Amino acid sequence: MLHYFFYIALFGLFVVILLWLRDCRIYLRTGLLGYRKGAVYGIGCTALSIFGAGFVYLHPQLDLMGLAFVLIGLYIQGKVEREKIFTNQPVWERFSGKAPLNQASPKGRNRNQMQHNQKKKQ
Repeated sequence: MLHYFFYIALFGLFVVILLWLRDCRIYLRTGLLGYRKGAVYGIGCTALSIFGAGFVYLHPQLDLMGLAFVLIGLYIQGKVEREKIFTNQPVWERFSGKAPLNQASPKGRNRNQMQHNQKKKQ
């Protein structure tokens, strides 16, 4: 039977993954460098949290050490400096990372390039 610390570690891992994917989405929509840094750090934080959850699963007698790895990953993910982009959006838009599109973002550049190419063809 699994110890309840394993479920806590899985919840922490789930939160780290959601924060990482949210930073990726906001970076792709806005192109802001703080969110790029958050997305890059998120890779390492997710790996550290996966290691911690696996450690709790494989070594139940050292469960607090595994939880420490998960919490360190969560702490590092939250300490990355990010630009403030949300002002009065609802909670779900903040949670899902639905930031306003910026023309300098990678998605914005692709869209502008496609529009420019279509104008050239006409």
